[in-house]
Amino acid sequence: MILTEYDEKKVMENLKKESYAEGKAEGKAEGKAEGKAEGKAEERELSNNLILKLISLNRIDDLKRLASDSAYRDKMIKEFFLDK
Repeated sequence: MILTEYDEKKVMENLKKESYAEGKAEGKAEGKAEGKAEGKAEERELSNNLILKLISLNRIDDLKRLASDSAYRDKMIKEFFLDK
């Protein structure tokens, strides 16, 4: 029978490294999910503000177009809110 020496210090260091890596990965995943949620909320807010702006300007044809054309919606958001 072969016996190996148990090195508690080495085992604990390895456990710390593994725990750190797992915690880092979990934190990164949480941060990514939160960032996506915030981005979606900001996009919805911009879209809603654009709709209200176009209604106030009576630009109904633009409203109809941006409802079906996301590139046009992005262009209009830039025009009204981001290029200033």
